Amino acid sequence: MRRCTTPVPIAQALRANIQRLGIAKRIKEGLVIYKWKSMVGPEIARIAVPLLVKNGVLWIRVKNNIWANELSLFIPNLMKKIARQIGKDIVKEIRFKVDSCILERSDGECHMEQASSEEDNPGSGGTFLRQIIEPEDLKFADSICKAIADDRLRQTFSNFILTARAIQKHKTVSDK
Repeated sequence: MRRCTTPVPIAQALRANIQRLGIAKRIKEGLVIYKWKSMVGPEIARIAVPLLVKNGVLWIRVKNNIWANELSLFIPNLMKKIARQIGKDIVKEIRFKVDSCILERSDGECHMEQASSEEDNPGSGGTFLRQIIEPEDLKFADSICKAIADDRLRQTFSNFILTARAIQKHKTVSDK
């Protein structure tokens, strides 16, 4: 390992390491998730939660097919915003995942809650996840994320933890 004898600004060192590790694209994909609320606004952010960007596809979780259809009308504008703010080759397509809904808490934060009936998720054919995020899941996510000062980053990590727990519960149930 080569030792640097001259101090280097941290921004320069980070850019060099990001380039060396080849993770620049993955970081930009993460920025799509991180900047979601500022790109779409708080109203849409309450009903559409970005899940991940994979192979150029941005997956967005929505409550039902009605919202997926409504939001599909905004895809061209959203693609332009993403290209302008993040980069034009990061998201090439947007798809919607209709298998759960969003629970908005009184503090304005959004967390995932799994749909519990066909009424909540019309057209799903009953294949949606049936577990609900339990209060202990919210407490667990809050306890892990409470030290994160930035509200959006804290919310992003909290949603990630809750989604991971829901997936884990779903896998446990479907393996039985």
